[in-house]
Amino acid sequence: MEDRCVCCGRIIPEGRQVCPICEKEPTGMKMAELKPCPFCGGEAEYIPIDYLPEPCGYVRCGNCRVKQYWFSPKNEAIEEWNRRVKNVGDK
Repeated sequence: MEDRCVCCGRIIPEGRQVCPICEKEPTGMKMAELKPCPFCGGEAEYIPIDYLPEPCGYVRCGNCRVKQYWFSPKNEAIEEWNRRVKNVGDK
């Protein structure tokens, strides 16, 4: 099993938790928190897919099980899940 960066999912040297790229970024260690499910308000979770060559996964609701397509890397999946469409008149 390969070690992967906790921020972006890149392969990293054994014993490390963060890749050099994320280490240099000011927000590298700060992963966005998942917003609640837009349908039921349930708690969301990131599900990694470990059997593919590239790091990827998807976000799903732990309550109603609605899920998204997977993205690579993890931070893109979280960003997509957290995106909401604004209604006309919303500020």
